[in-house]
Amino acid sequence: MKLFTKCPYCKSETSFYSFVSDRAMLSKEKGNPVQLTCKKCNSDFHTEVDNIYAKKSIIAIIVALTILVLGAPLAFIGLNSFIRDSGYFVISAGMISIPFVIYKIINAQDRKRVDSFNKFKIKG
Repeated sequence: MKLFTKCPYCKSETSFYSFVSDRAMLSKEKGNPVQLTCKKCNSDFHTEVDNIYAKKSIIAIIVALTILVLGAPLAFIGLNSFIRDSGYFVISAGMISIPFVIYKIINAQDRKRVDSFNKFKIKG
């Protein structure tokens, strides 16, 4: 997950990656306060775990959109002869909607992960 905080010196947003699900796990992994280096002004600083927040992942959005944009037409092309020959329009519509369902699941999981990280704070 990509996590963010503000640099106290230049006020720019500094980011880093961590495979944690909440602030408690981040505190165990990196300690509290967390030592970071600003990518803009190159200064080292410490920040409390409660000052770190998560945002939606652009990679998850790109993967989900790619599955949706490529999957739906491919499913339609692949099932086109089946639709014409068999007449099972409901089944074929369900098969074509699978990429949309995958897109919704990826977006929902990413939103749930970000919300769960940002919801709870260590010091109240």
